[in-house]
Amino acid sequence: MKASNAQIMVQSTRLLVNKMLEEDMHYPLHIGVTEAGEGEDGRIKSAVGTGALLADGIGDTVRISLTEDPEREIPVAKKIVDYFSGRGNHNPIKAIHDYQLNPFQYKKRITNSVNNAGGKHPPLVISDLSKAEFSIESLVMAGWFYKSSVKNWIFSDIAADYLYLGDINYKFDIPGEKGIILEYGRWKEFRGNKNKCFPLLSLADYFKEQGISDKMNFIKIYYNELNDSVIKKLTGDSTIVLVLETSNINGFAEQRAFFYELIRAKCNIPVIIKRNYNENNKEDFQLKSAADTGGLFLDGLGDGIWLTNTGNVELRDIYKTAFGILQASRARISRTEYISCPSCGRTNFNIQEVASKIRSRTSHLTGLKIAVMGCIVNGPGEMADADYGYVGVGKNKVSLYKARLAVKKNIQEEEAVDELISIIKENGDWREPPEI
Repeated sequence: MKASNAQIMVQSTRLLVNKMLEEDMHYPLHIGVTEAGEGEDGRIKSAVGTGALLADGIGDTVRISLTEDPEREIPVAKKIVDYFSGRGNHNPIKAIHDYQLNPFQYKKRITNSVNNAGGKHPPLVISDLSKAEFSIESLVMAGWFYKSSVKNWIFSDIAADYLYLGDINYKFDIPGEKGIILEYGRWKEFRGNKNKCFPLLSLADYFKEQGISDKMNFIKIYYNELNDSVIKKLTGDSTIVLVLETSNINGFAEQRAFFYELIRAKCNIPVIIKRNYNENNKEDFQLKSAADTGGLFLDGLGDGIWLTNTGNVELRDIYKTAFGILQASRARISRTEYISCPSCGRTNFNIQEVASKIRSRTSHLTGLKIAVMGCIVNGPGEMADADYGYVGVGKNKVSLYKARLAVKKNIQEEEAVDELISIIKENGDWREPPEI
């Protein structure tokens, strides 16, 4: 079941399994996101797609398709597979008998709009700076840049929407639609602009406290805290955004069950998916967080993502991973997506080098899909989802595509990247990179 789109790959494989069960067929299945790309994007997209299926108990062999040296694929595959071993011993999760989602078709869960969370807003990204040595300069770790020469904030397309500062007493103005989240005790003492600053409460504090925000309140909650009386209380409050945590080793299933309970109760409160890790290796953090959360966003569950890590992974990499997960699951498109195949004997150019060169020239563009394909045999078919394509057609020869149409054929490889940029400009999809 080949697709570079993780959502299509997951839905089509589920459909195949469903049809096999109807026919009493029990063949093993090979799973993987094809043409996943290179670097962290390729790893995150692979973990989102294969992780969603492995979490469903689907998959007997795995292929990770990276535009890198072939020997780098197996360790990534092994890490993802090993991460799902032993989950059968998880804490029990109540069975869901009234299954109300279509596993073969994407549909975003209907939620209330609370400030800029839920409703028709894209999923939020929350960056946790509560353990950082805080300063305005440290905001760069969340994609926030202050240009002192013009006294103005500049944001990339992957700048966190909210900063969680815990008990930090900050003293700067919050720009635009961005916001700050403080622990409830600190928020009560805060004397600044509370239209930009919101409290994070435990469920117990929420039930006993009266002095909360009249605009937006983040409530921490676990699956085992949810019951009909809690749902009734929360449903009557239009300021609530839930922050869903889990300590279950099968946290994906537990968090999904939480959403099912809300859907069953017709409770439309927005939910931020929060996961906590203790990783010292960036790749391990990326693979685990993508495998844990990506499948939920593929199914339209989740109005935001909040990742934390107590190990030695840079804060910048944590928030970038959050955006990468939303991108791979098509929940929020914030940058260029790359579809590129692993090199094979039919590829007559250095595809890793070309993919890296194209990424360096186009990564600032938002919402485009650019394919870099090694050959004409599989290229046009497997890049059918792309807006633009770079396809090898022979020794030092390349054809360039706009969607499925070849617009320049058999041009010299050394001219091809510049020609690709020209095509993007001619079609009105180019913008200059921001000055930061």
